[in-house]
Amino acid sequence: MIPDYTPDLTPDETLIEQARHGNREAYNELLARHRGRAFAWAKQITPDHHLAEDIVQEALIRAFLKLGTMTDLSKFLPWLRTIVRNQAMMKLRRGGPHAHERPFTALGAAGAHTSGDNEPDWRDLDTVLHHYAKRKGEAGGAVPPHTGEEVPLAEWLPAVIKALGPKEREVFVKHFYEQLSPQEIADYWDTNVNTIHKALSRIRRKAEDIRIELDIRSRIRAHSDTRGGGRKVVLTKPGIREEPPVHPGAAFPNAIYHILRSMGRPVTLAEVTGFSGYAFVLNVRRSTIGAESPMIWDWDTFISNGLLNLGYHSRYVDYQHYKNAGSSPHKTRNFLYTLDMIRESIDKGVPAIVSSAISYELALVYGYDDEKQVLYAVDPQACEEIPYSSLYTGSPKIDKAISRELYAFVLDGELDEKRRRPDHRLLRLLQRVTRHAEGNDPTFMPCTGGLPAYDEWIAAFEKGTVDPFGNASNVHLYGWFREQSVLFWSERIEYECGESGEQSNVIKEIMQQVKRCYEAVGESFGKLRELFPFPHGGAPHDPAFRLQAVRLLRQAKADEESGIAHIRALATTLLGEAGANRSAPVNHITLNPFYSFGGNRPKPVPDTLAIGSLDAVVCMCGSLKESMTFYSRLLGIDAAPERLDGPVGFLPLREDKLLVLMDRRLDLNHADWRPAFYIRVPDVDLAYKNAKEQGWTIVNFLDKGGLFTDFFIAADPDGHQLIIGSHPLSQAFPLAGSASEGHPLVCAAGPLALAVKDPIASVRAYGNLFGPELAGQSLRFLDKYSSDAAVRLRFEAADGEQAYRLIRNKEIAASRTTEDSDAGLREWLVRDPDDRPIAIRLIQQQL
Repeated sequence: MIPDYTPDLTPDETLIEQARHGNREAYNELLARHRGRAFAWAKQITPDHHLAEDIVQEALIRAFLKLGTMTDLSKFLPWLRTIVRNQAMMKLRRGGPHAHERPFTALGAAGAHTSGDNEPDWRDLDTVLHHYAKRKGEAGGAVPPHTGEEVPLAEWLPAVIKALGPKEREVFVKHFYEQLSPQEIADYWDTNVNTIHKALSRIRRKAEDIRIELDIRSRIRAHSDTRGGGRKVVLTKPGIREEPPVHPGAAFPNAIYHILRSMGRPVTLAEVTGFSGYAFVLNVRRSTIGAESPMIWDWDTFISNGLLNLGYHSRYVDYQHYKNAGSSPHKTRNFLYTLDMIRESIDKGVPAIVSSAISYELALVYGYDDEKQVLYAVDPQACEEIPYSSLYTGSPKIDKAISRELYAFVLDGELDEKRRRPDHRLLRLLQRVTRHAEGNDPTFMPCTGGLPAYDEWIAAFEKGTVDPFGNASNVHLYGWFREQSVLFWSERIEYECGESGEQSNVIKEIMQQVKRCYEAVGESFGKLRELFPFPHGGAPHDPAFRLQAVRLLRQAKADEESGIAHIRALATTLLGEAGANRSAPVNHITLNPFYSFGGNRPKPVPDTLAIGSLDAVVCMCGSLKESMTFYSRLLGIDAAPERLDGPVGFLPLREDKLLVLMDRRLDLNHADWRPAFYIRVPDVDLAYKNAKEQGWTIVNFLDKGGLFTDFFIAADPDGHQLIIGSHPLSQAFPLAGSASEGHPLVCAAGPLALAVKDPIASVRAYGNLFGPELAGQSLRFLDKYSSDAAVRLRFEAADGEQAYRLIRNKEIAASRTTEDSDAGLREWLVRDPDDRPIAIRLIQQQL
């Protein structure tokens, strides 16, 4: 065994011997110890500072590669000096850093060697070592502690070399080690230069892949240390392989069913499919009735509401194109957030849902091992250990072009007992089923949901545009859903209508009528399945089959319309029965207002505005649940638990302003959203044009015709982001509640503050874009160096004693106070869960 070393005492010979046997820390110490000497030797040959840096970088890499060839360990410095000298001569012979034909290590982007770089080009060995050596130099020649922010060269470079095939290694040696150009290598082997370029491209790609893998491992290790070190938790494996879904479109209710069963909950599949709402879903792609129909609608909101019906809060991460995106701090943060969410769920004894972990199916993750950095997952096809890094880069078994999404869904605790009552959750379901049937669940264009979907399906048959496979797939799935709805109503009649009495008998009879309607719908789908078997598809374009299909679909629609009419009657009866004694209001998670669904239905008509209006203060939240709880307490609002699970929360700040809390999962398109305000404008297109003309940065712009509004996010010259849209939020989306009577805190009147470098310039810019009234009355611009520049929200209290008790009773800690003895004022500064400061001015009364 090689002994550990002490950097200040260990001689070079010992470090060299350790480095030759793979001790990375020893090589890191050698690198830090002698880089200064190497640079001095290079400066003796060339006065060009940057060229000397290049020489040292490549010389140290060559020394690393040749370390195993040293025979006399006592002559390390002369040996290293020879390598530096030879490297300098080769560089000068090739024309220095500005030569037209550069070797492999100089193929990075222009400017890659400037001292101002924060991140190297990890595909380029020159910039890697430059960055690495600079970090050592900034640390005064000592090896800085590893923080997970970079991959050590001594770990990365050997892994790259090991990953190369025999031919690639030869190309690597010729191009990097011997400093031959691609053309010279091609001439040496008498081959086409394009072949060499392709080999170099593969080498760079492998180097990048390895860098990402090592970087992920390093960051996870550092991140796990902050959580108390490596942990391993493995739950009982869910039985999803023994009971796979009947169709890929049934994957979600089936996964939830197996999660609840693994938790020991005595649920049935019909109960889960029914209360989740899937038993009543119908969504089709217009014209073709494609097989993708069950996927192109807002199932994030749908599933979250379905889990509320089942009695559970939930959290999810849904990032499109995530695994195909390049490495970035933003991507890493979302990766670690997702990983933590999965591990926290398993710590609570609840498996998590992850998309495309093993195959293209939904997998249930039931364990993790921080030391091995793997998740234990099972899907309908296999049970495997999944590397943590696969959440970041994707599985090598799955095509990234298809499986590019990072998707994870977890149950996040049960609702309180009041909201888990059978009548409450049934009423919630009935309202959701009615909403969906009326076509009011958002879909992606060009899809239609609910009862109108039958008309689209019939039209596709009549026009002859039906896709055979897609049609058979939808017939099979939606027929099975209707079978589950029949079982669901049978269970409700048996378990929830057991008591006798006139009202109970009425409810039972309505449920029987609903059940009979869905039995009839199921019969029609059964005949359709005989006509169009899955996956074969049958002959939907045959005139005789087409006529039968149209007749059966019309009959299914008529029966389902009758079923929905009975469901409305049942909801009215339940509401009348509960009356004033109903224990809790029924709330639902609303659609995320800042997400476009492709203009599938008309938008509300915007108000008539002459100038821009500052409608809301916006805060991105690390945990929407924590922030909603905090601000509800501060504002005196009894927010229903259902408001904690959505992607956005709306709270009344004052009569003319809202507080919008946005979950971090809304940073779409891998752009860091940090909006400060929502500003409503008369013409969003004109505002977009003017913002660009003023030099503002466009962070995000969603396509026109979205369900809610056209909007874009722009950053002003100080980096403050604004959501700029065309519709009032207060009219389109429900608030979480209203302040309780007698609450001591109120939002301070007057303009809201924004800290900027040049207040006068900001007044002019905002005035030009939104109108002078907004810049003068709704916003005031503070110098960024002022004492209260960071405070966006201010509250006031007419009763200081009551406000004092509120702050203390709600366990809201004040970080400092300021006093004005003449005015009798005291100002407290508190911080929200994301460490944003909030000022509270109290009038002193017997404190």
